[in-house]
Amino acid sequence: MLFRSLLALRGPVALELVYAASFLTGLIGAFYSPAAMGVTPRLVPRAQLQRATGLMQGSTQVMQLVGTVGGGALVGALGSAPALIFDGLSFLMFAALLPLVTLPAHGAAPAGEGFWTSFHAGLDYARRSPLTLGLPVLAFFLNAAFAPMEMLMPARMTALGAGAQGFGLFFGLLLAGLAAGSFAMAALGERVDARRLSAPAFAALGTTVLLLSLTQTPAQMYALAFVMGLVTAALNLSVSMIFQKRVDPTYYGRVGSLLGMVSMAGMPLAMLLLAPVADRVPRSEEHTPEL
Repeated sequence: MLFRSLLALRGPVALELVYAASFLTGLIGAFYSPAAMGVTPRLVPRAQLQRATGLMQGSTQVMQLVGTVGGGALVGALGSAPALIFDGLSFLMFAALLPLVTLPAHGAAPAGEGFWTSFHAGLDYARRSPLTLGLPVLAFFLNAAFAPMEMLMPARMTALGAGAQGFGLFFGLLLAGLAAGSFAMAALGERVDARRLSAPAFAALGTTVLLLSLTQTPAQMYALAFVMGLVTAALNLSVSMIFQKRVDPTYYGRVGSLLGMVSMAGMPLAMLLLAPVADRVPRSEEHTPEL
């Protein structure tokens, strides 16, 4: 982030460097996400795990919402390069604070175990149970379900006269619903068995998307965006609890990597499949601005 900001201070940044920075950011996330997935269940007592996971997810979603709004304000007030400097410094600050957290000890990898041996061991472990093998499938379809919205929502908002502001408000309310749903699940704690929520939550998500396709006004879409966030929060928590309580801690990293890899493929694959037909999907032309 700091390197990119220094380049931005000197003038326009080459598109190739932006792509390279995006690739490196994704590469870092590929290591960070599976490592982070195993921290909470090792730090929190099992009886409080669902509450803690809901709080963690809700806090993350609140900060995404605050960060999106605050980041836009920061770029508007200071410019892109100073905002990137602030971003880079924040990463360094948290890197300095992280050693103050006493992370749980973990066992060392078996002597002589290579990458492919470890990869196959994680895959073999995931295949032992239909439940653990189904986790990546759940995550894949959850991400794939959002692909049509990402592709068609801008055109739909334009057709309804809401434009870019409506598009931003829709996803802002979606994030707000995610945060509210996560905090609600944390408040309910063990009174709700989150692991059993995956099937009804998927059914509710499908119903919400179907209702979304039938909307005729932006207000209806905004209300359903919040509901979709609530349902998705329950589904996310269900997947997390299955992972944390059914996967052996020894395999958190390997199964977590498999889960992340398959889930991340959901949206781009769905977009590729939808791309040839997206422009032929009929949309309401009501309130479409003149060219």
